[in-house]
Amino acid sequence: MARVRISSDPTKETNSENGDAASSLPLRRSGRARKRPSDHGEDADYENGRIATSSASSESRQNRKRRVAPSALDVPDNLLEASLGPWKENEQSEWPSWIELESDPAFFTAILGLLGVKGARIEEVLSVDEDTLATLPPPVHGLVFLYEYVADEGIKTTESCRNVWFANQTTQNACATIALLNIIMNAEQLSLGEKLRKFKEESKDLSPPLRGHLINNSTWIRVAHNSFARRLDHLDAALGLQNEVDNKKKRAKSVFSGQQQKRRKPKKEKSENTTAYHFIAFVPIGQQVWQLDGLASAPVCIGEYGEDKHWTSVMCPVLQERMMRYETERLFFSLLAVCGDNLAHVRQKLAANIRNLADLNSKLSNNPSWPSRTASQDTIYNPSDARLPALQLDVEDIQAVPDSDLKPSLSKQQQRDLCSSPGMDDESTPAETTIETALELWDQLGVEQKQILAEYDRESVADGGQESTVILGRTKDYTAAVHEWVKKLAGHKHTDMSRRSSAAAVNGAASKEGRNIDLPTSDKQKVLLSTDAGHFSLVRALHLADLITEMNGLCGILSLFSSMRYCLGDPTEHGNLWAALAFLPFGLFFDFLDGKVARWRKKSSMMGQELDSLADLISFGVSPAAVAFALGIRTPLDHLCLAFFVLCGLTRLARFNVTATSIPKDASGKARYFEGTPIPTTLALDALMAYWLSQGWVGHDALPGGVWFAGSALEMHPIVLLFMVHGCLMTSRTIHIPKP
Repeated sequence: MARVRISSDPTKETNSENGDAASSLPLRRSGRARKRPSDHGEDADYENGRIATSSASSESRQNRKRRVAPSALDVPDNLLEASLGPWKENEQSEWPSWIELESDPAFFTAILGLLGVKGARIEEVLSVDEDTLATLPPPVHGLVFLYEYVADEGIKTTESCRNVWFANQTTQNACATIALLNIIMNAEQLSLGEKLRKFKEESKDLSPPLRGHLINNSTWIRVAHNSFARRLDHLDAALGLQNEVDNKKKRAKSVFSGQQQKRRKPKKEKSENTTAYHFIAFVPIGQQVWQLDGLASAPVCIGEYGEDKHWTSVMCPVLQERMMRYETERLFFSLLAVCGDNLAHVRQKLAANIRNLADLNSKLSNNPSWPSRTASQDTIYNPSDARLPALQLDVEDIQAVPDSDLKPSLSKQQQRDLCSSPGMDDESTPAETTIETALELWDQLGVEQKQILAEYDRESVADGGQESTVILGRTKDYTAAVHEWVKKLAGHKHTDMSRRSSAAAVNGAASKEGRNIDLPTSDKQKVLLSTDAGHFSLVRALHLADLITEMNGLCGILSLFSSMRYCLGDPTEHGNLWAALAFLPFGLFFDFLDGKVARWRKKSSMMGQELDSLADLISFGVSPAAVAFALGIRTPLDHLCLAFFVLCGLTRLARFNVTATSIPKDASGKARYFEGTPIPTTLALDALMAYWLSQGWVGHDALPGGVWFAGSALEMHPIVLLFMVHGCLMTSRTIHIPKP
């Protein structure tokens, strides 16, 4: 079909059958017009009705292709530290992303103040029944309902809703602010700030999608939404959006290349937690209740209510039905109410206080000494202070304070001195008396402001609101401090064991998948000792040296059993006593051998060190005390002395485990000396008791040294003092015995 080209040159004829018709082609979607093919007389490469030869076309092009310039990104050297750093000035407003918002009444109330809403706060509704909703502070402007998003079926949208202000959600994670704005813009009793009034006027004639687009492009609304966000929250939101874009590109590329047409078994995708939470609003408009869902195409009329009923009575069955509908799926819900508050009189007093401070500061700002006296104060005296929106105050409220409310704490004499002083004029310097009077007034107003803020918090909590500490705790980010603390610990090698444990866990998981991982011996042992290492992992975690240490403990246990068998048998039969004494040297042999094997195989572990200490305590602490008891050292005072000996051995081994790394070592890694006498030296007492047994000195009265204080409460055998002296030598820190 021929197209007609409309030429702007009247001298040329319009030819609908030749190539000139190409100039009438429609514009591309990109907005650029197609280039019209040149006429024969206009083409420089057309010679005598034919295309120019290749020699002409081989000439260099006038419009060469431009090289792709690298993107100019200001990437910091240390991305982690830059991500944890504090916000810079106006940096938050430069982030285009919206973060997920927690369903917390304190956060929503603060966002209301940052948006410019006055005289309203957020209440959490804990039960969906008429009695609970009736206790909400009037007026109830709307409800914000949070639920795990499930696409509703069968809900019909309403087209005839011209009197309803409704905006769509056009960006991710903005549903909370969209729900709040859908309530605020339809609540006639709310007092709005200047920005909100202008926004409502600008968006009055727009469609819901364009209103959502306007919200997305309003920096001040986005900053209010993200007021409790950290930089990592923004990075996480940006990363999530980037991942979605990348996944869509991969799917589009897969469809284009025809990979989905191949006959092969599709791979099972990893299950991910795709739970999404969504905020919607319920608002009374006229005598109707409307559901305003930013993801819906239009509002939904829930029902009508009469003048004798509150509009929340219509909501109870609707919310209950929705919750019961998804009861089997175990979804979670949250309900917040936008209510009025009873803090208007407190805000009025606070505004008057700030107005007094602002006037006082402006009158004395030219004095050189005045700023230095007030700079360090935490008092709010600037009407543009960033803390005021959270208190639902702005510059208009400060300036609207009537003159009758000004200077409530200033006496009449102070007012006359301050107003009649020549120093209050800009042309002169205030006298020292005027400065002192002003400072006195400043201190009075500062104390008054603290009292007003305390009253604000007290009444807010009494009315069901949240304390300011909740907001302060959310805005304070301690991640950077924790990061610096961990860096300091890493610099002092306090986290070396944690890093090795983490590496062992990761490599252990990799080894389960069939990959061979070379790990240090201690790390392999930790993997085998983990809770998910499988059956018999404890046995497989033992080294050869650990098994030899177990034999040391076995010798000590057999010595204990032999002593107990002697106590239960014939006291004239000393076979069990000789067996109890004989097992102890074998324990010393295994204690000496396990260290040799560990150094020979170059395999040691923390578990082996603990096993060695426990085995030594049994063989050279508990067992010798049991042999002494069997020999006849059995008075109550003897028991205390033997218990003291065992506890000294326990303390000495615990100290060794703690200080083993700090004791100087030789080239082979062996400690150069013992601190205090080692516990195996108890074999000296073992040899002494063997001599007593060979001489027949067995029994209460036959022991060498006899009995002291016989028949009294202090009855004891003096030879038990040898055990006490040996216990003291074991716990000494001044005695250094070289290792053999």
